[in-house]
Amino acid sequence: MERNNPDRIKQIIGAARAAGKTPDLSGADLRGLDLRDMDLSGVNLSNANLSRNKPEYLSTGKVVLTNANLSGANLSGANLSEAVLFRANLSGANLSTANLFKADLTRANLTGANLSQTNLRGTQLAGTLIDNVVGLDRRWRLLWQIANSALMDPDLRGADLRDAYLEWRKLNTVNLSHADLSGAFLHQAHLANANLSHANLADAYLVGADLAWANLDGANLARANLRGTALQTARNVAPKWQRAWRIVNNANVDMPGVDLSNTGLHGAALQFVDLSGANLSGAVLSDANLTGSNLRGADLSGADLTKARLDRADLREADLRGANPHSASMVGAIIDNSTKLDDRWRQFWEAVNPEAFHQDPAVITAQDTNRLSAMDAPGAMTRMKMQQKWDLAWDIINNGAEHRDLKGVDLSNINLSRANLNNADLSG
Repeated sequence: MERNNPDRIKQIIGAARAAGKTPDLSGADLRGLDLRDMDLSGVNLSNANLSRNKPEYLSTGKVVLTNANLSGANLSGANLSEAVLFRANLSGANLSTANLFKADLTRANLTGANLSQTNLRGTQLAGTLIDNVVGLDRRWRLLWQIANSALMDPDLRGADLRDAYLEWRKLNTVNLSHADLSGAFLHQAHLANANLSHANLADAYLVGADLAWANLDGANLARANLRGTALQTARNVAPKWQRAWRIVNNANVDMPGVDLSNTGLHGAALQFVDLSGANLSGAVLSDANLTGSNLRGADLSGADLTKARLDRADLREADLRGANPHSASMVGAIIDNSTKLDDRWRQFWEAVNPEAFHQDPAVITAQDTNRLSAMDAPGAMTRMKMQQKWDLAWDIINNGAEHRDLKGVDLSNINLSRANLNNADLSG
């Protein structure tokens, strides 16, 4: 088989499936093959060599290897981050130094596999067979025990559980004091009455988790996602984290000068709220609705504002240096020379506000009022289209559109005078 030819691989797989047969790539030399977005589910890859694949060949889009036969395959050093390996046969495979970050190994067979120095951060290990594996680090074995309800000792004080995938896990009454759960995926995890005193839960995903009567004395919940988290009866929760929890789960209220630095405010409804002078530095405000909010003099430095809505927000005297505004909506946002922000921020704002709101912040033209009304329309499709428009505008302004096909694309009311549009197709 010709190596480094993904089209040939797709042809072989497609022909076999059309004939109702199992695609057979057993023993194939697939080193360096570009597997981006290729569906390899059910393919026989036993004893295939996929070692040392370039990261970009395996990390763009999830590689689907559901039910794939990879027994004895050489995957040493391969980048399989976020790969779907559900029920895959990896028995005897060489996965040493491979990157399996956030991969799905649910019910996969790893019997006799070599896992020396394998990265299993965030990996799903429920139902995974690990008999006679070589080189499995103590940390990963502990995570496997938790994922498979095989925990021998409920005392996990000081345990290293960074980026652990613990969705729906039952950890009630477990002692997790001083444990490192930063970045852990704890969606709907059962943590009632658990001891989380001084635990590090920074950046943890706690959506729907049950923390009833859990002890959170001294726990770090910086940037944690607390939407739907049962925190009402949790004990010893620091006031800042309580405040963040109330904001993302309840009605918005005016909070001028409040300290919300490094809090997780994912998707918070903060439209038309007074946050003047507030400390939001390092806060996660991705998907938050800050439409019409008073953010005058607020500290938003280093904040994550990915896909946040800042339409009509007053950002005069605000500090947005180092913030991430990727795909944020800023139609009608009030910015002037007192606003501290990176050049790409200002360029994006100028592009989506061609009428230059800074000339008269009190005036919103009929044209721009219509644009804002369109964004507030109840239809999900309308909102999605508007978000896609801002995503594209952000990409063009920051990365250019040289030689890009933009036929028929809606870029109305966006100032692209500073963007690189050399040889772009803007017809239609």
